[in-house]
Amino acid sequence: MRGKMNEHRESIIRVLTGEADELERERLLSRLEGDANLRAEFDRMQAVGQTLSGAEEPTFGPFFAARVMHRLNRERASSGSMYESLRWVFARVAVAGLVASVGLGVYNTVIASNAEIGNSAIESALGVPAENLETVYLLASE
Repeated sequence: MRGKMNEHRESIIRVLTGEADELERERLLSRLEGDANLRAEFDRMQAVGQTLSGAEEPTFGPFFAARVMHRLNRERASSGSMYESLRWVFARVAVAGLVASVGLGVYNTVIASNAEIGNSAIESALGVPAENLETVYLLASE
């Protein structure tokens, strides 16, 4: 069935483009009278052909390359360089990292002062436990 439809399509195309001889044209017209599906296919292909024949040929027009290059240069100039874009992104990341580290330091200092983990502010900020005789002995014996 599929092979026969493809054969009919090729025949329809030859008839619509004027490449078919009179015998092929007559055979197709007789088939169209007896087959509604084939007739619908013929009408659809004929409508497509008429639409395409009335369409204008696509053209790029004069100075197409110059217009494209001008547009690319204009967009490149307006968007800035890659360095500027990356600098903008990483500046925000650096600020976020700084805020996070300061917040973590303050949090550890507050927790350490409540739990008396360390003796100095740096020990508190880093969360280092206060040394005692037992921890020093264990570290020295390893």
